[in-house]
Amino acid sequence: MRNSKENIEVRREKVKLLLSLGFPQSEIARQLKCSLRTIANDVKEIRKEWAVQIKNIDLNQLVAEMRYELDNRRREFYDIIQNTNSDQIKINALKALGDEETRLMNILQSVGMVHKEPEKIKAEVFNIITAVPRSNKKNKKKTNARNKSSKRRNND
Repeated sequence: MRNSKENIEVRREKVKLLLSLGFPQSEIARQLKCSLRTIANDVKEIRKEWAVQIKNIDLNQLVAEMRYELDNRRREFYDIIQNTNSDQIKINALKALGDEETRLMNILQSVGMVHKEPEKIKAEVFNIITAVPRSNKKNKKKTNARNKSSKRRNND
């Protein structure tokens, strides 16, 4: 009765959870009070199960769902950027947006749907981030000084 089918399924669900959290098999065995061999067998069966599930995934549907979620997050980030006066919050929102874009690209690359290099994406995101105008007093003074000097040159 100890290793009934129901008990094995419950244990394997726990193993899946612990694996997804990054625990090594030895720690999973310790936490679940099982032998390392039992956990290794569970992991082997879980991987077989996941392989079947992966084969049945419609990549186009998955990508469409991911893009939909990214578009929603993108709108949220743009709202934050437009509705805040804090440059730091704007920069953080742009960085988070760039991270999301990079994550999506990495996933698309891993399934062979996109061939753009993440380094190019990071460079594009960096260019966007560095293009955010700063509104501190120091920059305003520099801008005013530049404007005055260019007006003097134009008048001469």
